[in-house]
Amino acid sequence: MKLRRIGSRVFPHNNPRCVCPPGPVPRGPGKPIMVSSLMRSGTHLLIDLILNNFPSHRNSPLYVDLDQYLAAGRPVADLMECGDCLIKTHHPQSQMNDAVVAALARRCHIIHPVRSLSEVRRSL
Repeated sequence: MKLRRIGSRVFPHNNPRCVCPPGPVPRGPGKPIMVSSLMRSGTHLLIDLILNNFPSHRNSPLYVDLDQYLAAGRPVADLMECGDCLIKTHHPQSQMNDAVVAALARRCHIIHPVRSLSEVRRSL
C-alpha cells in the first residue's frame, strides 16, 4: 500500500507524459493498437508488454485512455489521425458511443486479453 502511494505521487493518474488525456494524442505513421479488455483482466500487463517489445508504439504520452478521452468530450478527429500509438479501453464496460468506438476500431490492430471471470472477480 505504501509503495502505491509513493508511485501515485511520482506518476499520478493524470500525468501527461503517461496518459492521454491530459497529454496530447500521439501522432505519427502506422496503425494504432487498441487494447480492449474487462477491468482487472491484465490490461496494463499487456500494455507494458507492447511498450517494451514494440518501440515504434512508445510515444509520449505512453497511451490513450479512450474511456477518459471520450468522457472529457475531446475531439474524435484527433483519434482518427493517430498512428503508431496505444489505445486502452474497457468498452463495453464503460458507457461510450458505439459508433465512435467501431470507427476507431476499424483503423486499429485489436488485442483482447482473456482472463477467467472468477479470476477477474477475485482481483477486485
